[in-house]
Amino acid sequence: MSAPRPPADPPALRNDCFALPPGVDWLAVDRALELLRERCAVVTGAETVPLTQGAGRVLAASTLHLTIHHLPSAASLVVGSITFY
Repeated sequence: MSAPRPPADPPALRNDCFALPPGVDWLAVDRALELLRERCAVVTGAETVPLTQGAGRVLAASTLHLTIHHLPSAASLVVGSITFY
């Protein structure tokens, strides 16, 4: 039985996607959010549209308000599907 080998040193990465240029440091999340809030401005107002017309839009609120709170019929409750009326 041979002696155990010392751990191998991995080769240096040629394309490290996490490497930053010299002199650039990572930002803390809180600082990055603060900078975004300072430097970004609203470019358009919010509008209310039906859910069926919301494709391709950015949600401006964290909640959706439903106009109905139940399914239109007992038969429409099917796992994994959504029925639009």
